Parts: sequence; structure tokens; C-alpha cells
Amino acid sequence: MSKIGLITKREYFTRVKKKSFIIMTILGPLLIVGFLSVTILISTKQEKDYKVLVLDEGDLFSNKLRNSEKYKLTWAPKGSYSEIQELFKKEENYDLLLYMPSNIVQTNSMTAKCLYKEVPSMSAQKHLSSVINEAIELYRLKEANISEDSYRSIKTRINLDIIDIQHKENKNIQKRAIVGYFFGFIVYIFIFMFGVQVMKGVIEEKTNRIIEIVVSSVKPFELLMGKIIGIAMVGLTQFVGWVMISMILMFTIFAIYFPNQYNAATQADIASQELVSQNNQEQISSNIIEFSEVSDFLLNDINWVLMIGLFIFYFLGGYLLY
Repeated sequence: MSKIGLITKREYFTRVKKKSFIIMTILGPLLIVGFLSVTILISTKQEKDYKVLVLDEGDLFSNKLRNSEKYKLTWAPKGSYSEIQELFKKEENYDLLLYMPSNIVQTNSMTAKCLYKEVPSMSAQKHLSSVINEAIELYRLKEANISEDSYRSIKTRINLDIIDIQHKENKNIQKRAIVGYFFGFIVYIFIFMFGVQVMKGVIEEKTNRIIEIVVSSVKPFELLMGKIIGIAMVGLTQFVGWVMISMILMFTIFAIYFPNQYNAATQADIASQELVSQNNQEQISSNIIEFSEVSDFLLNDINWVLMIGLFIFYFLGGYLLY
């Protein structure tokens, strides 16, 4: 074996046996998959039945905020904001207190407040926000002598689908760009992290004066090339470990907690069932469909073999250049 090969072997096995390397190889995927899993779980978890106490300070909406199956709105008795807060604290039947100031319809920047005993889900927050916005719109339309039926007939929700007319296979090109950006960022982090390790290794040997003994047996070029190649192999080993552990964890979590999420048709069917109660299920159904589309995109629309191959190519090229 050449001297460069010996140095490479020493650098590689010395570093992969370190506790820090083993811990980071295991901890990295756990943190990434854990964050993604918590995000997905929060966005798809079953909604609880929220009981909301509403304080309409100016009595502007006359109990016209729409109720739904999972959001029961109850108007607070007459009293000040501080008094209703005390009532809300003592009353166990209510989960949220929705406070709307008296001048909420006079300005576009006024903020309503939602007080809670337990943090509400994101969909609950979006739902209450949409309820308030709709109520304000209807109030202003009434002031302008425009009927609610006219408002309902013209209000629409449009989704914009971006399509390449010359290359229709370029579906989800923006999402693919995000995946590419993520991999590019990881390449940058890996190059920086393992490039610094080369520098630290040289500094340590100079500090310990080991270098003076080593260079008596090998050329400085052979020593440096052995370090560069050995640490590059360490980086690739850690990346492959991250990929394998992450895939195992993700597929395990998906199989246990989201057994039906892989199938877009299943989710579409679930969404259509949810839409039966239109008022309160629009956001939940939208979240389910969106999650289904994202999971289907990640699993079926990304060429992961190509992505990992390009990552290795650009990592090695960038690392050696750096």
C-alpha cells in the first residue's frame, strides 16, 4: 500500500471511531426526522372540539359569527375585558377566549386576541382568523348596502397551477428547486465542516510536534493528500449513514402513524368525506390533501438515486477544490 493509502486509512479509521462521529451520525437523522415528524403530526392531528367564549366589545356582529361542529361559539355576558378574562380563567367549559375590540372594523390593522388555556392547533387559529375576517367583511358590506348573498356568489378561491408549456413533465418544478436548494445547503455545510477538520488535524499535529517526525518518512504532499482523502471518506460515510438511518426512521414512522398517507386516492376520498361539513372542515381537508400531495411528491417525483449521486459528486468536487 502506498504512503498516501496508509495515511488515508489512518485518518479514516481514527475519525470514524471517535464518539463525536458516532453520536452525530445517529443524532443528526434523529433531529431531522423528529422535527419533520412533529411538524407533520401537528398539521394532521385530529381536531378537538373547541368551545370558544366570544367577547364582542362593540356588539358589532350580533352573534353572527358562524358556529361549526368543532368550534362552538358562546357570547360572553356584559362586562369589561378584565372581568371576562377572570370569568374565562374560572370557567372550565371554555377552551378559548376570543376578544374583538370595539373599533375592530374601523381599521385594517387592528388585532383581535385569542386567549387560551392550552395552545390551540394551527388549523384552529386559521379557522378563527377566517371567521373574524369574514364577519368584518360582511359587516362592511352591510354598511355599503350589499347583500350577503351577493358576497357569497362572488367570493371564490383560486389555486394557481404553474405548468411549463414546452416541457409538461416539469411538474412541481418549484418544489424540486426547494429540494435542490436543501441539498446544496447540505453540500455547503459538509464542505465547510470537513474542510475545517483538515485544518484542525494539521494544527493538532503541528502543536504536538508529531509532524516533525512524520515528514521525515513521508513527503508533505503525500501527508496532506492522505488527510484530504481520508476526511472526505469520513464525510461520505457520515452522509450515507444519515441517509440510511433517516430513510429507515421515516418509513417506520410513516408505516406506524400514517399508514394511509402514501395513497393520494385514499386521501382524496378522506378529504371528500370531510367536505360534507363544509364550514368547519375546509381547512382540515385542505391540510390533508396538501400533505398527501407533498408526501406523494417526495416519494414518487424525486429521483433520489440521482440526487444522492449528484450530492456525492458535488461534495467531492467542492471539497477537493476548497
